[in-house]
Amino acid sequence: MAKAGKVKKRARAVRSIRDVTKTIEMVASVRFQQTHRAAAASRPYSSHLAELVSAIAAQSEDGAMEHPLLKANHSPTTVLLVIAGNRGLCGGFNGAVLRAAAHARQNLIDAGRQVELHLAGRKAVEFFRFRRIPIAARYELAEIPNFAQVQPLANDFMAAFLAGKIRGVEVAYTRFVSAGQQYPVVEPLLPLTPEAHEPQHRQAHVGFEMHPSPRALLEALLPATVRLRLFSFCLDSVVSEQIARIAAMRAASDNANDMMKDLTRQYNRLRQAKITTELTEIVGGQAGLE
Repeated sequence: MAKAGKVKKRARAVRSIRDVTKTIEMVASVRFQQTHRAAAASRPYSSHLAELVSAIAAQSEDGAMEHPLLKANHSPTTVLLVIAGNRGLCGGFNGAVLRAAAHARQNLIDAGRQVELHLAGRKAVEFFRFRRIPIAARYELAEIPNFAQVQPLANDFMAAFLAGKIRGVEVAYTRFVSAGQQYPVVEPLLPLTPEAHEPQHRQAHVGFEMHPSPRALLEALLPATVRLRLFSFCLDSVVSEQIARIAAMRAASDNANDMMKDLTRQYNRLRQAKITTELTEIVGGQAGLE
């Protein structure tokens, strides 16, 4: 019965692992719902802000769109901000975005740029530290990022960009499209591209008078666009991480259930074989006595 006992012990271990994976899946589901609500709540504001900036730009006649945040400078340094997770157990989520970031970094170096590496998430720090790549700065994002946490970071990037200390900011993160589609991307944060301050669906702009001037309005709205884009990048990354963790833990739980079925079947067979052997010995012993 020793072999059957080992099988039974292994089945108990697999059952414990399944309980852990199901718990992690439930926690990730709750966090996904919270972060997804936050991301969905920010999209209308982002869309209306883009429409407003586009409307102001369409009516400006004094070169209002010649804003410093829209112009590249001649600094040799580019900031690469990598947004990854703090923990594992989320399938290929961290690996995909970190490989994309490493590829983007190499492309910048090949183009003759000096890359200043900024990292958000412990997995990103571990990845680049293991490769002995210098890290300029690291940040800790909350489980559910809030705008107050991201705003100072965006302000620092804009101040360095306007001062000519950096040429631009590239952000590597995981874009969330739907529960079944997320993929790593590297997008520019600074300088602002036309896609960053134009709505996805163009609408005819109705003429209206502006006070203050279009230039003064853009002085306030374009920095807000940068802050909001960085906040949306962080939200997309966190939502994608949670959905990846849900999928990974669900697959692990399913595998554990399959293993438990196989181990239970194996244990029953071993136990039945042991019982059959014992009965055969009893019958054989009785026949020998007779």
